[in-house]
Amino acid sequence: MKFNTKELVEALAIMNKMPEGNFYRSGFIFLRSRGGITKLFAMNGHTEVVSEFYTGDIDCDVAVERKSLLNAVRETGKKNHTIALEIDKDNMTMKVGNFVLKLIDSSDMAYHVHSDIQVWQFPVEELSNAFSHTAHAAGREHAMNPSVIHIVNGKTLYASDSFRLAVYDMKEPLGITERLCIHSSSAKFVADAVSIAKAKVGNIGISYDMLVIEIGRHTIGVWLKDYILPEYELVLAKEHKTVVYVNAWDMIDALKQIRKISKANYVHMEVDPDNPNSIRLFSQDVDGTITSLIDIPATFDDRENEKVNKIFNIQYLLDALKPVERDIVSLSDPGADNNWIDIYCYRYRVMIMGAELM
Repeated sequence: MKFNTKELVEALAIMNKMPEGNFYRSGFIFLRSRGGITKLFAMNGHTEVVSEFYTGDIDCDVAVERKSLLNAVRETGKKNHTIALEIDKDNMTMKVGNFVLKLIDSSDMAYHVHSDIQVWQFPVEELSNAFSHTAHAAGREHAMNPSVIHIVNGKTLYASDSFRLAVYDMKEPLGITERLCIHSSSAKFVADAVSIAKAKVGNIGISYDMLVIEIGRHTIGVWLKDYILPEYELVLAKEHKTVVYVNAWDMIDALKQIRKISKANYVHMEVDPDNPNSIRLFSQDVDGTITSLIDIPATFDDRENEKVNKIFNIQYLLDALKPVERDIVSLSDPGADNNWIDIYCYRYRVMIMGAELM
């Protein structure tokens, strides 16, 4: 079966962004060919993706280790606009240039996402941005944290692992009124797929228990989860005592330097209205000795700001700032009685809980 090299590499690169997890054969790409149409698909229990090609050749249902296939196609296709995947069903092998890959039978595997549903056009780049801004706050999945993103009224996204809460308001609603809940790994995968395909606009729809997103020849199905939406709006601060503006990249650079120099996981953030041109970030050892200190340029707003001195997890701050690293962000403190800080940038807000070190 013959493919356009660039198109095949794109599909394989997208599928290789899918986390493997513990799902059966989640490290494989499946090829199903019928009547000259070949569908490549991958799945991991949270997400599925199907890419369709017109290839001709034999009918088959086989699977191949996805990283091996991507490496073989990239190496073989460096100087070729088209590439052939030669399948030997008798020996269950696939030849790609000089590479010979082992196949397994996949006639028992089936995907659930389908493109023959009602969909409507949507700026998938905006959805990708929303996912990129919120997925980090869902944290790692464990018994006490399902690691999910809630989409409310088709427009507002929430994600929280109890130590941070990210909120993002999209410019345009999805056109879906019911509340949706998806796994954070699915959100990250969609964002990666949109980036790899360089997609601006796609189609979106609902199929049974799946959110379906179409990007060119790729159809992504995201399994919907059934988790109760916490009352996040009751947690978010309604007013702030202190607001200071900083360049996100300046703060990212300072945090990385402090972590590298001091091997620290936590940073003290000191905001003093008597020093209106900067904020101070520093780390301390167990004896309270300052091991690294950096002042970054800052601008206070015109309110009567209060002094702030709180401690935060460095990685949480980096995760929150990465999506807006080219922007000016506001660090908004609700007051000394509240052990958190809010980071704002346009339609994006992250609340990060402070740490209490012994």
